[in-house]
Amino acid sequence: MYLSKLALIVCFFFLSFCSRRLIKKQDISHLNEYYKDKTYYLKENIVLNSKESLKKGTSVKIWIESTPTILKVKCYPSTIDREIAIGKMVAYLINEDIRRNEFSYEMLEELIDQKLIYYLPSEIKGNR
Repeated sequence: MYLSKLALIVCFFFLSFCSRRLIKKQDISHLNEYYKDKTYYLKENIVLNSKESLKKGTSVKIWIESTPTILKVKCYPSTIDREIAIGKMVAYLINEDIRRNEFSYEMLEELIDQKLIYYLPSEIKGNR
């Protein structure tokens, strides 16, 4: 009986350690507040599935989701309100691949920069 309780406790701690989010739940809303007014465009075509893709140059806004297994960067058309938009994942990090003490917001910015280019509204009118 002692061994089964010990095994249960060890499993609980192991699962707790493995299921930590890269970004805490309470920090996600602040992070998405930071990104909500920023507009990006896609650096390249992104194939979502056999019938759907996002075209290079598409103007999008982003939001971040963090689960116990994956950190997702999702985008939606910049002309649609976030509340009604269907987000498409454009980049991700698998939590197992990143140790919590190694993750930084600079890594998140680098991940975003791999697929998206940030631009100011004044640049949209003049150059697009």
